[in-house]
This record gives sequence, structure tokens and C-alpha cells, in this order.
Amino acid sequence: MYDARKHPNLLALSLLVFGLALAAPALAKNGGQEAQVNAALAAMAAGPNTVAGPGAYEAGRDGDRLIFDVGSATPQDVCITLRNRGNNGRIKIEVAGEPEEESLRPGLTVSRCFAAPSQIRLKCGGNGSCEGVWRIDRF
Repeated sequence: MYDARKHPNLLALSLLVFGLALAAPALAKNGGQEAQVNAALAAMAAGPNTVAGPGAYEAGRDGDRLIFDVGSATPQDVCITLRNRGNNGRIKIEVAGEPEEESLRPGLTVSRCFAAPSQIRLKCGGNGSCEGVWRIDRF
């Protein structure tokens, strides 16, 4: 029979191993997800014409984020490349002063060009959260 008084380190080690076994699936998922995001960002590496990004976008349903704002600088013609790497959500590119764009379904990549936009936002819609990567280049 095991006597914890004779082997206190064995009890602590057993509890540590048990705790790691319970946490392993969550750690693997988060580490795997981070590796996928890093790979997607590397595939969309910045070039000589890149003015913003590459960046990662994550949002819940109806969540949006401003990713490009000219501010007081002179606006320039730009193209955005967006990859929806999520499972359910659709990502919409919203550009100030432009008609609404069709939302991008999961698994697809799109490039859209705009004449001197002052702001570009990404907005999540559809049935779930959104995950994507993006880059903005001048043309």
C-alpha cells in the first residue's frame, strides 16, 4: 500500500502528470492554431508595395476591426488580399465611401483594389466566429 508520508515527491509528481494529461488537448489545440496562423501570415509575407500587414483577424459574429486608416496622410490606391481561414464565419471588406462588398466564405482568398480609400474595415458575419489573414499593398 502507498504511504504518502514516505514518498511525498511521488504524490506531487502523480498530480502533476495527471494535470498535464488533462491540459494536453487544450495546449495542443492552441499551439496548433498558433502554428497555422503563423504559417498563413508567412504565406502572405510583406512585399515592396505593402503598406499594412500582414495581419491576423479574429472576431465573433458581427465583430469588426479597422485595419487601415489614412488619417492625415495622402490617400493612395491600394489592394487588400484577404484569406478566410475560419470554418463558419464570412468576412466582409468594408471601405469608406464604397458600395458593400460580398462577404468571403470560409476557405477562400480574394484580392480587391480601391481608389484612395480613407479606411478599410473587416467585419464578421454568418453563423460563427471569423479567422482570417490580410495584407494591403499600394498599386
